[in-house]
Amino acid sequence: MKSIFYIRSRYAVIGTILLVSFSTYFMTAIMPISPVYFTTLLGLFFLASQIYYKKSKSSLIPYSFHVLYSLLFILQVLLLNGNAKEAFVSFFWGLYYIWVDLAINQVNDKEEANSILKWNSVFFFIYYIIDIILRINTMHSSSIPSWIQANQFYMFYMIKRGGVYGDSNAIGVFSLIYFSVCYFAYKRKMVKKIFPYLSFIMVVLTASRAALISALSLLLFEYLFLRRNIVFRFFMSFCFVLLIFIVLNILSGDPSFQSKFEIMRETAVYLNTCSVFQFLFGNGPNSSNEIFGLYAHNIWSILVVEYGIIHTIVFLFVLILTCIDVGKSSVYVLIPYLIVSLSFTPIHLQFLFSGFALLKLINRFN
Repeated sequence: MKSIFYIRSRYAVIGTILLVSFSTYFMTAIMPISPVYFTTLLGLFFLASQIYYKKSKSSLIPYSFHVLYSLLFILQVLLLNGNAKEAFVSFFWGLYYIWVDLAINQVNDKEEANSILKWNSVFFFIYYIIDIILRINTMHSSSIPSWIQANQFYMFYMIKRGGVYGDSNAIGVFSLIYFSVCYFAYKRKMVKKIFPYLSFIMVVLTASRAALISALSLLLFEYLFLRRNIVFRFFMSFCFVLLIFIVLNILSGDPSFQSKFEIMRETAVYLNTCSVFQFLFGNGPNSSNEIFGLYAHNIWSILVVEYGIIHTIVFLFVLILTCIDVGKSSVYVLIPYLIVSLSFTPIHLQFLFSGFALLKLINRFN
């Protein structure tokens, strides 16, 4: 889909870098206001100062659903007297794909695209280094809980706390999307081989099992469905089944792993007991904490319980239409995201939409 806006200046590249590269810059654990708000506004300024309108036959359906998805956050405030600030923030981030899509459509050549990918890596590495330093410092300054002392296998939990976002599952999701983009960029000869390898190591070092499993699932999906060697497919299928049995055996006693299934069961119970109004429009932001007694890491449970089935269906259409807009390569971000979303992902998804936009950028020059 061609953009309906055109930018006549190389300042558009700067705006694109600001929007894409800083989309993960949440630092709520260490700063009162995360840098992502400032970089987004600055990026939009660079774009808006250069934009002029030009008629086009482009379809606006994907954009329309992103707008509808965002407006539903405002509607919920009117219906449930919810937190207006939370609704505005969600509305703001819900429009992110429109901004990054307009931005990447202004990139004129492969050299500019490579520059964007390079700076995206630089700024994400900086963010990641800050996060891992904070987690290491927290680990050294914290006492080991008794439940970890009782089972040394869970020692990796010590490195999961104290990052820029709090829990390392967040940086795990961000690293997962970064890995997915790097892997696809390498396959399209846009980055060197070291980038997918290094980004995979970054996923591992977050100690997020959901992110690691999602990254491995992406590789497996490619080998099973995107390659033609049938013998290799059967071999990988056997290894995958064997891996599932090993992983389930290891995680069967993990309380965090068990809580994911508990949330799914609680969601099913909720759907059988909620009112029609709650089913359609939800109970408001953060209400899943009260209903489940813990944070519902599963984004689908969060959407259904807090925002209702209408919002959830619109979000599904947002994903589908965005994938259609990006093309077949969208599976490189969609598959790992769908898997990790069953465990943990922030409700604000600019990192996801930036990933889709980068895939679209890579496709334009291959």
